[in-house]
Amino acid sequence: MNINPSTAPSVPIFDVDLYSDEVMADPYPVYAEMRQAGPIVFIPLYGIYFVTRHELVRYAFSAHQDYCSSRGIGPRDISQTQSLRPPSLLLETDPPAHAKYRSVMMRLLSPAALRRLRAKFEAVADELVERIDGKRSFDAFGELTRPFILNAICDAVGLPKEGRDHMLTYGEVVLNLPGPPNWRVDASLAQARSDGTLEWVDRMMRRQSLARDGLAAELFAAADQGEITEDEASMLVRIFLSASVDSTVYTITNGIKNFIDFPSQWEELVAQPTLAREAFEEVLRYNVSVKTLFRTTTRSVELGGVKLPAGAKVGLGFAAANRDPEKFTDPDRFDVRRRPVGHLAFGTGIHTCVGQMVARMEADILFSRLASRFSRINLTGTPIRKINNALSSWSSLPVEVTPKGAS
Repeated sequence: MNINPSTAPSVPIFDVDLYSDEVMADPYPVYAEMRQAGPIVFIPLYGIYFVTRHELVRYAFSAHQDYCSSRGIGPRDISQTQSLRPPSLLLETDPPAHAKYRSVMMRLLSPAALRRLRAKFEAVADELVERIDGKRSFDAFGELTRPFILNAICDAVGLPKEGRDHMLTYGEVVLNLPGPPNWRVDASLAQARSDGTLEWVDRMMRRQSLARDGLAAELFAAADQGEITEDEASMLVRIFLSASVDSTVYTITNGIKNFIDFPSQWEELVAQPTLAREAFEEVLRYNVSVKTLFRTTTRSVELGGVKLPAGAKVGLGFAAANRDPEKFTDPDRFDVRRRPVGHLAFGTGIHTCVGQMVARMEADILFSRLASRFSRINLTGTPIRKINNALSSWSSLPVEVTPKGAS
């Protein structure tokens, strides 16, 4: 829906391209300007409203009756455009259907299930950390965070060893598609088609392609019990293929970069490796990789004193909310001893990230092992930015580690 801002003259007009490389690389100064301008701003380039204040972002996430997900989590209304893939059964559905799918996934990722998976994740991390200890210099993304998350998740889901690199190629498509129809969408689709990624994903969504003892097999067991259909089980497997790797890989990579930029905070973690989980909460607050999700108003509503028409696309800037000084003291300071209770990196309400406890477990494992082993982490070269329509991180982070006890 193309909104004319003149229908809501009280909304500040903010001329910015949120999807430009410059803004995506460091959106926080822009977020601060938006927050100063008013509770909600209108961005005419995309015909969208944008919210940066913590209280309002949290409210809109929770008010799913007024701010629906089924019309897309990006600035485009998928109910009015032809989609290249069926909507996600979790991210792009509303009640009552959403509850059924979420219930099945929550059971798969329950605390008891994660306890069973933890030893396998730890084994993957231990092997990688041992390898980098022998090298000392390595690419933190390509040789640590990427293979850790990719292999740990694929093993847990029950995917074959061959073809796992398709996960990141497919994730690139999935993260670009909700954004504007720009060159990034075209480039990621071209790459996926060239690599045969879409055909690989189609095969991996089928029961016969998957191990009999993984998370995917449990989804098909739910289909056998009549909780969901076979096709729905396949669609839920697709969520593991598209949503379980990229955001976590890149957020943990952001965290390593934060520790490099703020060495005193790495020293804090080295002194107390058990702080790893709490440190990850601060990474999530300070610089989560995916920064915005959109909702669509189901009727004329009011948010922060601003009237929004039905069918309006509203960007809920949860990364911006996580730097709101009304919520967090000195929000631009990275502090692993902060307790950032209430950060919105995983959203809130009925669409809160279903895999958040997996991500927390992964970060806890990796950060605690690194802090137990290495006293320092330093850059050895120029990092390479990673930007797509949904996230900002690093596709190369060349580093050198110093083992504890070494001079």
